[in-house]
Amino acid sequence: MSNFLLTSYHTLDTIARHCPTALSTYIVCVGRSNDVGQVTLKKYQIVDEIGDSWAKFNNNLRRLYREGVLEYHRMDDMLQITLTPDEMADADIH
Repeated sequence: MSNFLLTSYHTLDTIARHCPTALSTYIVCVGRSNDVGQVTLKKYQIVDEIGDSWAKFNNNLRRLYREGVLEYHRMDDMLQITLTPDEMADADIH
């Protein structure tokens, strides 16, 4: 299973504590990412399929970027999102 599909408790806890309003956006990004942690979303997908406004989704991405869990590039009506690897996902927790 890809590192990007494994999200550690540490990452979820950090997001929940520091930017809880962006947690659902992070979960959407993880769920839609490919094997290398990338996802491309068009404006209509965010509005129609995800049910968020374009502005809210962008604001949440900015919060997640500041937490270091993803990088993103905004183009006219499209977002290119890359999840950063979660070091804790590979940790052998006993």
